[in-house]
Amino acid sequence: MEDKCILINGAGTVGIRDADVLLSLDIPLILTKYNASEEDIKTKEMKALLDRYPNSNIKIYAGRGSNLEERISNFKEIIGKCNGSVDDIEFDKVSLAIECTDGKEGRVYNEIYKPKKIPFALNGGGRQQTC
Repeated sequence: MEDKCILINGAGTVGIRDADVLLSLDIPLILTKYNASEEDIKTKEMKALLDRYPNSNIKIYAGRGSNLEERISNFKEIIGKCNGSVDDIEFDKVSLAIECTDGKEGRVYNEIYKPKKIPFALNGGGRQQTC
């Protein structure tokens, strides 16, 4: 059986930084991102991460939403791989999810993490709320 892994939902600037740290410790990862495009800096950061860790088995999934097949194709063309959509993830192999999306953590928690009993941490890139 394959090792448990950490899911980073929202592989943008913040998520890629988290991934870099975890990969330096040889922790298996799953990354999700809504879409990939040549002009997008976050896509470039993801590609650079994959280039830095060529021997890591990093799984990439496209986020939920419209035009899913087109977005999966974009990942394959631009990043070089895509394992499918978020709904294809083997969640029983996820030991922790790090939520790095901007303001969508409540929806993702209720739709994915809570029903599957996946522990999660927030590390979003949005504005900080003050007490």
